[in-house]
Amino acid sequence: MATGLPLARPGDVIDAWSTWGDAEGVAYVLRTVNMEVMRLHLNAGARIPTHEAQGEVTILCVQGRAGVSALGQQHELNTGQLLYLLVQEPFELRGIDESSLLITVLRQPTTKPPLIGGGAE
Repeated sequence: MATGLPLARPGDVIDAWSTWGDAEGVAYVLRTVNMEVMRLHLNAGARIPTHEAQGEVTILCVQGRAGVSALGQQHELNTGQLLYLLVQEPFELRGIDESSLLITVLRQPTTKPPLIGGGAE
């Protein structure tokens, strides 16, 4: 379950190392229309059921050891290791040991950026 931590704003410096809690679950660090950054704390043996990535995803193991089932393989992430997944790639997470993950989801932009000079396409 996601917690209601204050979200970062443009220009905020986030101390991702000292704010990790022990409670299992998700805490959003940053959430915009096109990007989410969340912290996930998993106890050993905990599982997050298979679901599809709603954008390109990176999963960084900040602490501990976690398993990721994706792309027909079982991946093991140790502290400092990162896994990249494409949009709509089904994946499952599990805590091999107590672990903390930093997950970033990049969604497709919902609108095209304006052209420089305001010209027509």
